[in-house]
Amino acid sequence: MFGGIKIKKQKKDDGKLPVKGKKPIIIGILLIVIIIVVANVLYFFVIPRVNLEVITLYNEGIGGGGTGGMININTKLKNSGTVSIEDLEITITIINETNFQRGELESSGLTLSPSEDEELKLNFIGNHYLTYYIFIDLVFYANGDEYTKSYSYKTYEDPMNIKFEDDISDWGF
Repeated sequence: MFGGIKIKKQKKDDGKLPVKGKKPIIIGILLIVIIIVVANVLYFFVIPRVNLEVITLYNEGIGGGGTGGMININTKLKNSGTVSIEDLEITITIINETNFQRGELESSGLTLSPSEDEELKLNFIGNHYLTYYIFIDLVFYANGDEYTKSYSYKTYEDPMNIKFEDDISDWGF
């Protein structure tokens, strides 16, 4: 007490403001994270899903000065779904600009379990300065359903490597 006046001690200001409602925000964020994790687990492992990725790589090998080198067509089939792909039949056909067939590859009876893949290779001697057409025909069964799909790609003169990607997707419910 100083001359009849009371002096109160003041609390030291630490710069922190009292935050109300901090717990509900943290709980909300945790719930969102849990929902995302559960959704991913359901998507990747539980829900029946057909997903066949078809990745085709066109590659011109070195040789012949561009007029007679090796041309490679590699096609990778990857089962990214949760069900097995059975009795897969694939035909890959290569045709040049004059409708002359340069090569063909047929494979049948393939089975791909989930996360399994298969690579098919086709090559021929060809002119690097021509345009080629790649035709891929697929037939397979998954979850008791038949799937049929055809893809066609066109190469062009400049690049020596071209990648084509497609996929066949279907939800099982």
